[in-house]
Amino acid sequence: MQLTFMSIPVGYDIGAESHPGQDQYFCVVDGDGIIYMGDSPYDLFYSQPVDNGCAVLIPANIWHNLINTGDRPLKIYCIYAPIVHLPETVHWTKRDSDLEK
Repeated sequence: MQLTFMSIPVGYDIGAESHPGQDQYFCVVDGDGIIYMGDSPYDLFYSQPVDNGCAVLIPANIWHNLINTGDRPLKIYCIYAPIVHLPETVHWTKRDSDLEK
């Protein structure tokens, strides 16, 4: 397993993504957002508002996106299994993370 922490700026999102073979768990620490999930990046048919204390389990291979809809950074932690990033990896921006892929 791997634990990551994200701070998503107001109006931004994580971008539609899927993790083949990796389950993912989100827990909202601070802020407000909306989670979308579906079978493809073009069919995110499920949506649910999230806020402090909300937890979301995203099964492997499910497409998802998390959007900050609040007025402050959306802070979440994620647990991936198995690991996604090498130990001690830090991405200061979403762009940095995208460049690694």
